[in-house]
Amino acid sequence: MSRVRDLVSGQTLNLLLFGCFWAGYCALGAAVASTTVMQRGDNMFFHDAPRIVMDITSPGYNHLRTAVHPLYVLFFNPFGTALRLVTGSHTAAALIVNSFFGALCVVFARLFFTSAGFGDSRATAYALLLGVSASHMFFGSVPSTGIMGAAAIIAGFIVAVKRPGNLKWFVPAGVVSMGVTTTNIVHTLAAYGASLRPGNSFMSVFKKSLILIVLVVVVLLPLNVVQKGVYPSSKVIFLPRSYEHDVPYMAPFRTVGELGRRVYKLVGHVFLYSYAAPKTYISSWEPPDDVGVRGRKQRRELGLKDMPFITFDVGGIPKYDAPGGFACALWLMLLGTAAWGLRSCWRRRPPLVDAMGIVVAFNICLHTVYGDDFFLYSPHWVFPVIVCMAVGIRFAEEASGRVAALVRTALPCLVAATALNSLMMVHDIYWWFAPYR
Repeated sequence: MSRVRDLVSGQTLNLLLFGCFWAGYCALGAAVASTTVMQRGDNMFFHDAPRIVMDITSPGYNHLRTAVHPLYVLFFNPFGTALRLVTGSHTAAALIVNSFFGALCVVFARLFFTSAGFGDSRATAYALLLGVSASHMFFGSVPSTGIMGAAAIIAGFIVAVKRPGNLKWFVPAGVVSMGVTTTNIVHTLAAYGASLRPGNSFMSVFKKSLILIVLVVVVLLPLNVVQKGVYPSSKVIFLPRSYEHDVPYMAPFRTVGELGRRVYKLVGHVFLYSYAAPKTYISSWEPPDDVGVRGRKQRRELGLKDMPFITFDVGGIPKYDAPGGFACALWLMLLGTAAWGLRSCWRRRPPLVDAMGIVVAFNICLHTVYGDDFFLYSPHWVFPVIVCMAVGIRFAEEASGRVAALVRTALPCLVAATALNSLMMVHDIYWWFAPYR
């Protein structure tokens, strides 16, 4: 009877978390959408929100960025189009779909932590931390491919815990993950490899991982062709010319100094800014300054206003206000505690920690050479970093009672401070664009 009661209470909490985050993300997204920023691309962290909105809700749109998102339109456009017919709004329909998967990430995270042996309260705390992080607060509210990718990534690691080594579960997980974003197949492979680690040699894991890749590709390619048939403007992943729109995103660094500054900023995003967001600032204006006086005059005659491009103020030392600084300090303190815990119990670490480390290292290597604003890609590494932190903290608590007492106080404070800071970030974004309606 007690097990049934615990199951019911757990499911009730999951539904409560899902409902609160779905409604919260929808409300925040609606506030941002009340300005015109979602009709104009790249103004928020160089995020092309209008393209995502149309990919989700318009069958006849030119889906030209689908080479790296090979099944994204096929997965989400039918639901988005139906909602658009009901709501009468492309933006409203896209917000509903996107925030649904944002809320799903929180529930999936809690399910992962409980399945991995964490207690209910601690699993809930880490799930909340994921949901209120700057990355998930923003991309759960503003339509993006990243939040759907994050849900697929977390689902893959749930399969690793609950169905280790089972291809019947990992193949669909891999198809969904790679279908949303091609590079996310690495996350599925890392999860699959970790689930095989107990009792299997490295070569055995390697061979079975190759089988998984082949099976995923065999399933994904026909679906990609089906997407091309249903949505003629979408791209097929096996033609090189499909990637011509992605070549400009390769990082142009010419000196070691430029590379060093790029890696420094990227590491900051991976381990800090994606959770405790720095202050936003205007990096440039639309149109750029080089359009000249004539271009600005023509825009005024057409009634077009210049709009700011905003990003995080992380040049040199990142800038924080009081709540953000408090969240930053708590995050770094707990991250340091986790690093100490992992170091002291390194030989006892579970295989999933290695998998999370591979995922984080892969993202650092990938975005050293690809991408513009690193915040765009943060949903792909937030969950792995939080998992590594959670495991490290558990080791640290086992080693020291004082650390355990400190974490019991600091973790709820971190969740609250991070939530406040992320809400202030979204408020600032709204404030930047409020004059443009």
